[in-house]
Amino acid sequence: MKKTLLISFNFQSYNPRAIRWFSVLNFVSKKKKEIDLITYSNNLYKNLENINVHAHENRIANKFKKNIDPLRLESENFFLKLSKLLIFKFIKILYKYFGKYFIWPDYAFFSINTFYKTALKLIEEKKINHIITVSHPFSCHIVGLLIKKKFPKIIWDADNSDPFSLMKEPKPNNIYIYKYLNFFFEKKILNNCRRFYVNNKQTEELYKKYFKKFKKKIYISEPLCLFSPKKNTHQIIKNKKFNLIYAGSFYDDIRSPVHFLYIMNRLIKKFPILYKEIEINVFTDSGIFQDELSNFPLLKSIIKIYKPIEHKILMNLMTSDKIVLNIGNKNNIQIPSKLYEMIGNRVKIINIHHDIDTVSKKILNNYPFHINVNIDKELNIDILYSFIKQNIKKKINIETIKKKYKKNTIEFVASNYFG
Repeated sequence: MKKTLLISFNFQSYNPRAIRWFSVLNFVSKKKKEIDLITYSNNLYKNLENINVHAHENRIANKFKKNIDPLRLESENFFLKLSKLLIFKFIKILYKYFGKYFIWPDYAFFSINTFYKTALKLIEEKKINHIITVSHPFSCHIVGLLIKKKFPKIIWDADNSDPFSLMKEPKPNNIYIYKYLNFFFEKKILNNCRRFYVNNKQTEELYKKYFKKFKKKIYISEPLCLFSPKKNTHQIIKNKKFNLIYAGSFYDDIRSPVHFLYIMNRLIKKFPILYKEIEINVFTDSGIFQDELSNFPLLKSIIKIYKPIEHKILMNLMTSDKIVLNIGNKNNIQIPSKLYEMIGNRVKIINIHHDIDTVSKKILNNYPFHINVNIDKELNIDILYSFIKQNIKKKINIETIKKKYKKNTIEFVASNYFG
């Protein structure tokens, strides 16, 4: 009998990899599979049933935070309190401007030893014979590598979102120092694992180009297209005539908010009637968005910014009367997982993409309710306006979507790891 241990640092309710694995685990647990999960406690996904969860904290950070707890500081004298706060601020600045540029392989490095020790104990006690490590963060694969060294006969599958050593933006760590070390360890992981899962054909080809010796180990496991009944009980969004939603991060280079803001600005300028009829709701924790928005005063009153929300709540907001925005990356290897969720929700989609990004266009080929807006080409603002005004008269049947996106169904994706 296969006994599986999953090692995944991120299990927040808005993290794309966590959403994927939460769904997969819930699906396979119903089939009486014996599964243990090692994760970081601050990121624990709620309502994870029939799974043995082993959650760990960053003890060093927690101990430090405990010492500067406001309630504790109140009972201390002024100079001691001041010194602790100054030390805390100094360490934060030190990490922000220096520390994060020297840690390897990534921000989750502190979990490697704890996760490894817990895994050894579980493998010996429960006779676990199958492990799955999930990246990002890449630290989880390092844990897998250490386990494989200790238990050479164990079956190890490495699941990946974005590439690691082959990734240019966003950088996984300080590539000026660790470029060759990153490649060396990714090669070791490919050498030791049974299967190395990637998101799409483009990423598969990239890995096969640079890791030719391990071509047969590289498999594609595409993002999930999830279907959930609508219970729109969360009144975050006001019911304007046209309600647009974007949820995700922004980056200076690969996914800049400037292009999206420029397009919306042009739209409002040409069709001022929209000013009273449209609201754009952005769920992000990227400070760069707020900074860039200040350059578009016309949009300030129609764009509402929220912090990221739970995946379930976000999906409930994606009803047929909403228009959902996908903003593609300036590359051809990162799949926007939320695009499949939009398809599963059968909403209207505005896909804002670069010329180089052929992936999002290909994904939407089989989906009727979308418009592609190419950032690198002349924009026809009239066509975009007509699309926003257009009503969805007939919904697509869920079974039709499942047939067109068979490789993205929960049944198919789960079978990649537990088939």
